[in-house]
Amino acid sequence: GGNDMVGRITSTNPATYTAPAEVPAGVITITATSVADSTVSATATVTVVSSSTIRVDGVNGADGPACGTPSSPCRTITQGMSLASTGQSVDVAPGTYRFGSGGEPVPLTINPGVALIGGGSGSTVLDFSNAFGTGVLASDGAALAGFTIQDNDSLDVQIDIASGTPSIGSNVFRDLCDRCISTGILVRGSAAPQIISNVFGEPGAGLVTAIEVTDTATPFIVDNIIAFNDTGVES
Repeated sequence: GGNDMVGRITSTNPATYTAPAEVPAGVITITATSVADSTVSATATVTVVSSSTIRVDGVNGADGPACGTPSSPCRTITQGMSLASTGQSVDVAPGTYRFGSGGEPVPLTINPGVALIGGGSGSTVLDFSNAFGTGVLASDGAALAGFTIQDNDSLDVQIDIASGTPSIGSNVFRDLCDRCISTGILVRGSAAPQIISNVFGEPGAGLVTAIEVTDTATPFIVDNIIAFNDTGVES
């Protein structure tokens, strides 16, 4: 019995319950009622685990505890990330996602082992023009790819990496104020990230420092384009 909306139960013994294509993550209750005798029923609880990919769409999404599916994406990256755990990715649709005053809170923390994937640096922007301090904290094993990260004489550091081995690749970093105060990536502590195939600085939108390395950090930096900044790599 059942249907595609609530799921189906086979008439075999033991019976098998097949969930619908999309159900919210968390604990759900399933009740089977006898067709022959409606007074006879059985109830079970099932824990539903989110899929490996959580979807975010700033235009068509809506935040909620069960958002993140293809047909019901989250609206904010913050909500999508709150639902993500190690081994999952948060896929972000093209658009401009604003942080700070009037937008999402800062800093944005990428959870350990979670990949934050944009729709491409030409179409997906993390805008920190109304934020101050640090834009993004990259945790151990996290990944960030496919974004333009920008501010406007506002952030001290766009991405802060203090430990672990996150991966930062295929992004564009720029300061719309043009070489005012911003550092693209700060690598400190014992961090050993991979920083690969990014673009740091654009004409009229350069950084004060593209990459700053301090303490005992040992980043792997390769195939990046670093131009139009005051300083490329400082250590």
